[in-house]
Amino acid sequence: MFAKKWAIVWTLWFWVAAPPTNALAQTERPGVPSGCALDCKSQYQFLDGTSQSLVKAFGQPASSTRTKNKKYQFLLYEGVAVDYFELKDKSGTVVSGISVKGNPAHARVPLINLMTEDDQGKNRALFTANDLSFSVLLDYCSDIETSLLEANARRGAYWTPTCSFGRGGMYQDFHFLFRIRSTGCSFGDTPTKKEVEACRSLDKLLPEMAVVGPVDKNLLLEIAELRYPDY
Repeated sequence: MFAKKWAIVWTLWFWVAAPPTNALAQTERPGVPSGCALDCKSQYQFLDGTSQSLVKAFGQPASSTRTKNKKYQFLLYEGVAVDYFELKDKSGTVVSGISVKGNPAHARVPLINLMTEDDQGKNRALFTANDLSFSVLLDYCSDIETSLLEANARRGAYWTPTCSFGRGGMYQDFHFLFRIRSTGCSFGDTPTKKEVEACRSLDKLLPEMAVVGPVDKNLLLEIAELRYPDY
């Protein structure tokens, strides 16, 4: 299918037009990361909700297809740090996402505007793929250690169960794809909690894809094929 991709929610225009609805004051929001300039900057700002123009940020879709169940139109936009995608059904409802292809610190995850504290009690933003390691998501993804979904056996890639960030994620459902085999650990199609806990190198692993919106198992598996078409 395609080599890369990714996710958002409800209607795109509702999101970008609405002010941030989390505990962050506008002056506290981290700006565009250092080194993310030109197209990277405009794409980051679009995913951050501070720019309303998808076309100006990403250009026209690189491809447009139908999902296997024919329910969704899949639009892929190629970017610098991420590829961005939208899945639209007949009602116009949007599920969208990103596939990380560059610096994860430049890979803005849409709709997440959350501040937390690190181990030293300092404020830390959870905005990008670089901020959302597996260990961080333990606090936001219910039963993540027992409910990983195998997406690609050859690559050892797994989707998390539904993750929720509350108001800091606009009360939307999130899923994240991790290539666990890259840590040196190897799981079967249904990893056990004991296996996950034993894989200490998993803690710092960063997600390769993120999806926002209501998706079922089959749709998640199909979305994973966008990144790994050789499944």
